[in-house]
This record gives sequence, C-alpha cells and structure tokens, in this order.
Amino acid sequence: MALTVREICLQRLKARLEACPSGYPVTRNPADDFDPASFPALGQVDGGHLVAFRVHGQTDYTLEATVFLFVAQGVTDGEALNAVYGEVVAAIWADRTLGDLVTDLREVSMGQPEPVLEDEDGNLLTTPYLVAELSLAMDFATVEGDPYTSSGNISGGP
Repeated sequence: MALTVREICLQRLKARLEACPSGYPVTRNPADDFDPASFPALGQVDGGHLVAFRVHGQTDYTLEATVFLFVAQGVTDGEALNAVYGEVVAAIWADRTLGDLVTDLREVSMGQPEPVLEDEDGNLLTTPYLVAELSLAMDFATVEGDPYTSSGNISGGP
C-alpha cells in the first residue's frame, strides 16, 4: 500500500525524534499511559492539517504534530525536562526538511509542564512524573488531488 506524503512526514518526524542522542523511547499516537520506568520518553501525536494554498496544480499544507515529553518527577525534574526538550529541538533542527520532504519543520509552542501524580484509575503513582506538550508544524506540498505525490516545493501563496 502506498503511503501519503502526510504519513511519510509523520514517519520521518518520528525518526528525527528517535535520533535524539540519549535514545529516548518514542511512541507514536500512544493509546495508554506511559510506564514511568521507561522515562525519559517521548510520545508523538499526529495532528490535523490545513490547506494553506492551492496554485498551479499544487496543494500546500501545514501539518501539526505534538510531542509529549515525559520525565520522572524528582529533585531535578525541571532540569531533566529541559534536557529532553533540548535534545528534541536539536534533533529536529538537524534535518528540518525531513529529507527534502517539507520546506519547514518548526516549533510552535511548549505548554506548561504538568505533574502527573495518579494513574487513569485515580491511584497514586509510586513514581510521579512531569509531562509537557511541544507543538510542531511542518509545511509540505503535493500534486493537487494526489496525496501520494510530493510536488517538491511550496508555492507560498499570495
């Protein structure tokens, strides 16, 4: 089965996250809570996209994704979270075009870190953790009406 350009972008983003020097485990679209024993860890959640522009047989998209940064809560939890953040941003900047598939992969925002003290059933965790959301956006283009074929450039719009 052929992959859409959108899917290839998301797979390549996951590969960039897996390229972090510390080798954090990366789960795409996690269905369950993470096991704190695996922290630090990353969760990539595929977002929506919007059509930014259509011109000359090409459709330009902006695709969103969120990366959840997980660290065990402790004395240096803020420092640990910032270290994970730093590695993620550096890994993204190492190939912001995802192998010439997107024209830009950028950081949009990072939410306030939130402590997680209970599991989904309300039981206190033996290892509380912090989680923060890093929002990303990437721009890519396809041949108009063909989500499987990259047009290779972004037209830019008016």
